[in-house]
Amino acid sequence: MYGNIGANPLSEEAIQSPNHERSHLAPYTRFDNNFSQEAFTTKKLQIIFMKKHSEELSHLKKCLQREVMVSEKPFSWSKTIHKAIKCPDRRFYFWWRIANYLYRDGVAKKLAIRINRNLRNKYGLDIKLGAVIGEGLSISHYVGIVIADCCTIGKNFYIKQNVTIGVKHNDQQGKIYIGDNVNIGANSCIIGNNLYIGDNVTVGAMSFINKHIPVNCTVYTPKSENIEIVKKPE
Repeated sequence: MYGNIGANPLSEEAIQSPNHERSHLAPYTRFDNNFSQEAFTTKKLQIIFMKKHSEELSHLKKCLQREVMVSEKPFSWSKTIHKAIKCPDRRFYFWWRIANYLYRDGVAKKLAIRINRNLRNKYGLDIKLGAVIGEGLSISHYVGIVIADCCTIGKNFYIKQNVTIGVKHNDQQGKIYIGDNVNIGANSCIIGNNLYIGDNVTVGAMSFINKHIPVNCTVYTPKSENIEIVKKPE
């Protein structure tokens, strides 16, 4: 159905072939109907994947290896694309990582914005492309998540639904720094300017965080255990 997954569609010989786009690119661009087939032309694939000595590209491959391949084996584009086709739950990570790379590396910002807009419409979350997120991103439920451009987040970041990580003011210069192995509970809000959250932190559900959080701790907003029940008039 998807052609020869084991073949390398990005080799110089394949790219130079006049039948390359029909025989190699088309199968890979069909695996998600929410994205147009023109999203990745031969020229853009050359720019994206054949670029060498790029720190952003190295980061992209590490993230795709952890989140899409889900393997300790060396990174492979063919295996990554195969997993994105075979495992629908990994497609968001594939597309967002590609868009994040295109945007941050300045390769094709307009294409990146278009991909991210489609992701927002399909999954119901808004992770800005200026955000820096280490490998091992894990999202429990996509709906309602908002992460601003100003965020720098470490490895193994686990986030649940309806979480907002953002700024106090639209024109603020400060960032939000989140360390490695951080777990954010559902319906939490992290707002600040030069806010630091350390490594190995767990944020409880329905918490409001606007202060620095040290490493190796659990933080939550205390909640009332009282539940008021008012009977409706008959």
